Amino acid sequence: MIPYYLLLLCPAIVRIFQERFDIRIKTSSYEYTRCTDRKREKKSCIGVFFFLFIMLLACRAITCGIDLAIYRIHFENCAASTWREILNNYKEEYLYFFLNKGISLINNDFHFFITIIAVLSILPIWYLYKHESRSPYLSVSLFIAIAPFSMYFSGLRQVVAMAFVVPAFYFAKNRKLIPFILTVILALFFHSSAFVLALLYPIYSAKITKKWLWFVIPSMVLMFVFNKLIFNTIIRYLSVMYQERYGDITSTGSYGTLLILVIFSIVAIILPDEEKLKTDGIALRNILLLCTCIQFFAPINRIAMRMNYYYLPIVPLAIARVINCSKEKYYQIANMIKIVFIVAFIALFFYRAIGGDDIYNIYPYVAFWNE
Repeated sequence: MIPYYLLLLCPAIVRIFQERFDIRIKTSSYEYTRCTDRKREKKSCIGVFFFLFIMLLACRAITCGIDLAIYRIHFENCAASTWREILNNYKEEYLYFFLNKGISLINNDFHFFITIIAVLSILPIWYLYKHESRSPYLSVSLFIAIAPFSMYFSGLRQVVAMAFVVPAFYFAKNRKLIPFILTVILALFFHSSAFVLALLYPIYSAKITKKWLWFVIPSMVLMFVFNKLIFNTIIRYLSVMYQERYGDITSTGSYGTLLILVIFSIVAIILPDEEKLKTDGIALRNILLLCTCIQFFAPINRIAMRMNYYYLPIVPLAIARVINCSKEKYYQIANMIKIVFIVAFIALFFYRAIGGDDIYNIYPYVAFWNE
């Protein structure tokens, strides 16, 4: 468990150091100066976290991630196949298997492959957090507990597709529809669940302010009450492959995440000053509400949880933004919520790691040199 402790401890040390001494290194002259650039703090704290995360993913043993053994077989098969054979053998999600083949031409070692996948899947999220987080350590504390942290160790194909949420996010933000559509299509060729990214463009542009609450809240309640009926209707339009892969409606025990997202949604509605929140903040809150709606279906089928994996990494950014943009009368409450969330979700992460269901087999951490 030591690597996971270091993953959270090292960014905390950087954050405390900067808060205590409020300094930065002026690289051109190697002089220490007073730091008033909060972006420097953001870059350092978040940079340490995601660099260590990439290192953990790159150095893990094949036993650290339940699906890695299967992905190694795919990699070896692709390495031994021609491009045409890959096209004939794999009927969908071609780009992932082409990526296998391309990397194998450089180095056919599987650990080299998972290192490249780690970089490809995490660098975009690192970029997003670096530019969009308004509370660095809160963001990373929520990331390990709310984002699909364990999935990055196991689901290689989907985590690559999940990385496309970042360019899709910025294309939606800048109203570039054609590049957005092309990004979603590209992601689909890595994992078929990526079609859910198509919701990002309209949800980013929607002006869901507090005036909408009389419509939004009852709609969300009805969606939860009739989740099975709604999901039965949606499932008919999903591919046969997806139905076979994840099965029929069943209880999945995802109420814990749903409860957390409901609490986040309540905080995001009550706490912020709408004028401070501005367009980008409202868009992040919209994505949080979308996550909550998708999660309504997660307790009855794993497909919904898979779909939510694309948006859950954005939730920590939304919470950090609404706390940072709190109303003046809630300033003290916002600070208290921030501290409580940091402590609670770090504790939740280690509670799950030590006593929870380790469905992805990533605890304790095992490095490849200990195989």
